[in-house]
Amino acid sequence: MPEDDGNLPVTVALVTRNRKTELRGALRSVLEQDGDPEIIVLDDASTDGTSEMVREEFPAVSLHRHEHALGTTLSRNRITSLAGNNIVVHLDDDARFTSRATITQTVADFDHPRVAIVAMPFNDVESGRHTERNRRAHDDAVWVLATYTGAAYAARTDIFTQVGGYDREYWMYGEERDLSLRLLAEGFVTRMGRAEPADHLVSAVRSLMRQDVLGRRNEIVWSWRSFPAPWHLVYIAGYVVKGIWVGVRVRRLRRMIRGLIEGFRAIPSVQRNPVPRETFALDRRLRRKGAQRLAEIESTLRPLG
Repeated sequence: MPEDDGNLPVTVALVTRNRKTELRGALRSVLEQDGDPEIIVLDDASTDGTSEMVREEFPAVSLHRHEHALGTTLSRNRITSLAGNNIVVHLDDDARFTSRATITQTVADFDHPRVAIVAMPFNDVESGRHTERNRRAHDDAVWVLATYTGAAYAARTDIFTQVGGYDREYWMYGEERDLSLRLLAEGFVTRMGRAEPADHLVSAVRSLMRQDVLGRRNEIVWSWRSFPAPWHLVYIAGYVVKGIWVGVRVRRLRRMIRGLIEGFRAIPSVQRNPVPRETFALDRRLRRKGAQRLAEIESTLRPLG
């Protein structure tokens, strides 16, 4: 899409699977956005008529489909490669933009060469409650986060591709924190967005079982693969304790243990590729202290080529 045709140089990308009703609401909110962005939907082998609904009700949307499900991580890699612009806004199929200006505001957040990801603010909406995620920046400084939540975010496609996109080892849950860490190792950051918050609804087909099992599995794999020694062993032990404690607290201990076991079973086939110690220390600082101004941490980042 050319940048001089009056449209925003941005693509909105939605990966979906068997959430036809939720997707319809998400697409309506995207079509109301200022700037007439390119819109792509990737149907990851839905069986509920999702593709037919998009073709009939949203003819302006570019639709792609997998005949066999690949999962969220690989689908996000593919839809990013299909984008016609260098800024891609990813929106979950059960999320909604609440302001017409959200995408315009998000594009403006890519005003520094180190910004690779913008964590768009959104609210988790459940039973009348609004839980703030990807908290909104309160001033115009570049505030750097350790990671983001994938319900609503934006990425530079060239940098995303440069670091290899999402690691296929994380089929779902945890791919965002892994990507943020690898970007940090290359000198790029995840920025706290300044746009009006979106709403993230609770889908009727959300799987707590999958979240519990894959969440615990991927914490073990991530520590083994990406953390420098001896911290990889320290954090593996810590994630085991955390998984058991959370399982007891929420009364889903069996699922948590299953996920931990799957993580340990995966280790022999996962090659270690730890980030530099300086990157690991900065990531821990961001996780411990929260968002930091880029100006305060830039001296610790790798110079951009």
